[in-house]
This record gives sequence, structure tokens and C-alpha cells, in this order.
Amino acid sequence: MMTRSFTTREKILMLCLAVVILAAVYMKVVYIDVSNTMEQYPALLAEAEEELSLEQQKYGKLQAMRRELDAVKESGAELQEVPDYDNSKRIMEELNQILRPCKNYSLNFLPLEQEGNIIRRKIDLQFTCSNYGTAEQVVRDIDEMQYRCLITSLSMQGRDTVKTGEVTTRLEATFFELSEEVIVAQKETE
Repeated sequence: MMTRSFTTREKILMLCLAVVILAAVYMKVVYIDVSNTMEQYPALLAEAEEELSLEQQKYGKLQAMRRELDAVKESGAELQEVPDYDNSKRIMEELNQILRPCKNYSLNFLPLEQEGNIIRRKIDLQFTCSNYGTAEQVVRDIDEMQYRCLITSLSMQGRDTVKTGEVTTRLEATFFELSEEVIVAQKETE
């Protein structure tokens, strides 16, 4: 084996080479990565500010809804509940009670519609009552049911006149229910 000692010039060159390699590694690993991350900060900040703004708007709407609910509670009005998914049996039971004064009726459930966490159960209902007052009371009772309901279409037709004789009424209503994911999430938070 040959042992040879490096000259001062070679030692200086190796030291320079080591410095260059360390500088290159620093540039690649630290400086460029930090610069890229810093360039992304304005975009991330803008996104975070937009998210914050949306959350503040949601919070404001939530507070407004709470104030409205408090005002409704203070007025003594009864709040309708939004039931769990597949409330059709309970709806049918309540509709059966409401439609007792009618001579006959036909009820069709239309296909379910889902938007986000809310399921819409639409019905098409036609019934015949002995007079206009009874038909009006049935419609009022459906509108004031225990479960949240929105009457979207209503028509009344009398055999003789609307005020006297039998009245045939047709209405479409939408009942609202919570999807199963919302129910599971609520149970987890309780």
C-alpha cells in the first residue's frame, strides 16, 4: 500500500469541495424547500381566510336561527319536529286520524328525494268530504301535523258549488325527515 500525504493545496481543494457539496445539499434540502413552502403561504392564507369567513357566516346564521327559535318558544307556539328517516308509518297513522271525516280518499307516496341531510317524502292525496268546512279543516289539520310538512299544491272542487254539497280536494304535500347519517352523528355527539 501506498501512503501519501496530501499537500496543502490538495487539502484546500478538498475543503473547498466539501464546502461546495454542503452548500449544494443545503440549497436543495433546506433553502429551496423553505422557499417553495413560503411561496404557498399566501394561497394557503387566502384559503384559510375564506374558510374563516364562511364559518363566521354559518355561525351568524346559526345565531339568527337560535334567536328565531327562542322567539317562537317565548310566543308559546308549538315547534314541529323533523323525524328520523322512514317516518311513513307514523305519517300514515296521523293521516288516517285526520282523514276520518272524509267519505273516501286515495293516498300515493311519490319517490323519495334527498338533498344533503334532508329527505323529502312527497305525497299525492285526494279526498272527498261532505262539505267545504270539513275539507278545509282536513287541509288545516294536515298543515298543522306533528311532523314538518309543506303543502305544495291544493285544489278544491265542489259537486254543486264549493260552499254546498260534496267537495273533492287534491293536495300534494312534502314531509321532511333526517337521513340516517345525521341520526348516527347526533347519537355519537350525545
